[in-house]
Amino acid sequence: KNSDVRLIVSKGVDMRTVPKLVDLTETRASTLLGEAGLKIGTITREYSEDVAQGRVISQSIQAQTSIPHDTAIDLVISKGREPIEVPKLEGKTAAEAKAMIEALGLVASPSEEYSDSVAEGVVISQAAEAASTLHKGDEVAYVVSKGPETVQIPNVTGKQEAAAIETLRAAGLEVNVERILGGVFGTARSTDPAAGTSVAKGTTVTLYVV
Repeated sequence: KNSDVRLIVSKGVDMRTVPKLVDLTETRASTLLGEAGLKIGTITREYSEDVAQGRVISQSIQAQTSIPHDTAIDLVISKGREPIEVPKLEGKTAAEAKAMIEALGLVASPSEEYSDSVAEGVVISQAAEAASTLHKGDEVAYVVSKGPETVQIPNVTGKQEAAAIETLRAAGLEVNVERILGGVFGTARSTDPAAGTSVAKGTTVTLYVV
């Protein structure tokens, strides 16, 4: 009789407020959760083009949400930008190279050059070596062949032999002289191929001299 009886009344479930963890480092996120009386649940790691490596991309429960103290917060941590292996483009057609690059999420950046050894429309070289590493959105520069450089054979009819030869060589052509009846007049009569014909630079043109 007259003894004290101690009563313990429930305050309900211990609720805690979730802190904002997105874009924090994994270490800092863990510390904040500990300070809030919460714990980390499952950690998933994913590549991200926007969030730096080692930082939180997302959290399973939104910041400022009130949750029971024993609820775990799952985190997705960034692995940084996804590495992409550059394909071998040399020998591919321009269309094939462009399709390969864009399928990987890279940006095609072609240029063109004349080539005596690589067919027109085929890749001669690439800036980033095959099997090297780039990231999504990076540019891949490569050179596509325009085929052999062509020149138009100039009209040298009526010119003296020396002047005709000089004109043809200035156009980037080699000259083989054929003298008709000894070429006593030393005057250019025609060429083979004929004047106005488009040929590869360095082609040997026969100059007929009378």
